[in-house]
Amino acid sequence: MGKTPYNDLNSQNVLSAHVSGVQHDVNKLQEVLNMQTSSVTGHALNPVNDQEDPSLRYRIYEGSIRNWLDNPLPTIYRNGSVVASDEYSLQAPYGVIVFNQQQNSNDNMSADFSYINNDSKTINDIETDINSNNDRIIDLENKEIQLSGTRMFVSSGTWASHNADGFADLATNTAMAASLIDAFPFPVGHTMTLDRMAVRVDTGAGSTGAMAIYKDNQGYPDQLIIDGGTFDTSTTGWKENTIDVTLEPGMYWLVRNQDGSCAMSGFTYEEVIPAGMDIFTMPRKSAIDDGTADMRNAGIFGGLRGSTSAGLSGGFPQTFPSGITPFSRSHYCSIFVRRA
Repeated sequence: MGKTPYNDLNSQNVLSAHVSGVQHDVNKLQEVLNMQTSSVTGHALNPVNDQEDPSLRYRIYEGSIRNWLDNPLPTIYRNGSVVASDEYSLQAPYGVIVFNQQQNSNDNMSADFSYINNDSKTINDIETDINSNNDRIIDLENKEIQLSGTRMFVSSGTWASHNADGFADLATNTAMAASLIDAFPFPVGHTMTLDRMAVRVDTGAGSTGAMAIYKDNQGYPDQLIIDGGTFDTSTTGWKENTIDVTLEPGMYWLVRNQDGSCAMSGFTYEEVIPAGMDIFTMPRKSAIDDGTADMRNAGIFGGLRGSTSAGLSGGFPQTFPSGITPFSRSHYCSIFVRRA
C-alpha cells in the first residue's frame, strides 16, 4: 500500500508546500471515492470581521458550505445583484471570497455554486453490490440445494411423487396403521402449479384419510403449504382431490394420515428419495439379494413417521407436529401430485 511519508512538523513556519501536499492527497482520495456534487443557490456568505485592523473587516466572506467547484464558476451576489468578478478574488476550495475593497457592513452577500458533497459513488456502488449479493444468498438459502428426482422435470398434466430418478414399480397392498402419519421428501426443481393430489387404496379400512404438502425446514416439515383434503379409506381405488397451489423451487414434504388400518399402493425402498440413513443398521448387499435382510428396519429411511391424528379432524395444523422420526420399510404408501 502506498502511503505519503508525512511526519509531525517541528516548530517552524507552515510553508505553502506543506498545505499543497495535503491538498494533493485529498484530491486523490476524492478521485478514488468518486465524490459526488450538489448545487445550491442563494447561499448566505458571512463576513470575517474579527481582524484587529478595522480596514480589513468586511472584505473576506465565507459560506458554511466549503469545497466549492470553480466549474461552473460561482456567482456572487450583493444585496441581490450580481457582483462583477473583478471586484473580488475567489478561493473556491475553501468557500471564501476576498473583496478588493472593504464592503458596507449592511451589505448582504450570497452565492450560487456547486460543491463536493459527502456522497461517494464508489461506496454506493459497493453497497449496491453487497445488497445484491445478500439478496442472492438469501434467495439461494430459501431455494436450498435440490436433490435429483422426477420433480426436476414435470410436464403439464403429468404426475409426480417421492420416487427417485428412473423407472418406479408401483407396489400394492402396503398395510398402514391408524393415526400413523407419513411424510415423504419432495424436491421441486422449477416453479410449478399443482391441481391434483392422490393416493390409491387397495384394501379398505377405517373411514378417513388426509393429505397435505409442507415446506421443509432443515430436513423436517415446517409450515403448511396446502391441505389436500380428506379421502374415503373404506373403499378401494384412486382417491383424487382437487388442489390449487404453486410451488417455487425448493424442498417440500408430501404428507398423509389415515384413521384405519387400510392398505395402499406405493414405491419400494429402492425407488424412493432417501431421507437419510443409519450406517449401523444398513444391510449387506448379499443379504438384500438373498432376501434375508429385514428392509422394514434396514436403516435406509424413505421418510418420516409418527403417531398422531393430525389432519384427520379439522384439517392439518399450520406447523407440522414435532416428534416425527425417520423410518424405513420395504414398501411405502406413496402420495402423488399432478402438475396443472
